[in-house]
Amino acid sequence: MPVLRLLLVLAVLSLTACTDPRKTTLARLRLAKVEDIRAEVARLRTQHFASPGPEFVPLRPEFWPASIQSLRPLRMTLYSDGLAIAIQDEPGLEFGIHIVPPGDIAPPEPTETTQYQWLQDGLYFYTQKRVTASREKQKPRPLTRTGPSE
Repeated sequence: MPVLRLLLVLAVLSLTACTDPRKTTLARLRLAKVEDIRAEVARLRTQHFASPGPEFVPLRPEFWPASIQSLRPLRMTLYSDGLAIAIQDEPGLEFGIHIVPPGDIAPPEPTETTQYQWLQDGLYFYTQKRVTASREKQKPRPLTRTGPSE
């Protein structure tokens, strides 16, 4: 009996480890009110982006609107073109939703590490490669938050 239980637990764990990040993201979006979320992104952008300001702002959980918390994010990062909501992690990769505020029609620009797929107006699924640098190669951070150095 304990062996059967162990096999069942291992089977469930292997199935959850192999979930498709895009399907997970879409399933969470089905329960969300997209227009409310896009309006929240616009509000967050006006609250947290000064001109001139940083390239991005990691949002602490206490600033996460309830409408976005329903997506069960791992983390949120606000950019000038929208909000990136991390939904799932894998070693070396992050998957999530990039939400563009209402009125903005330009899609987010892909980079060397981040690719986007259109889901619907203002919503993009993203895949981001994590880049890690050794401590010796990292540049010291400036005293003010300006985003990553290139």
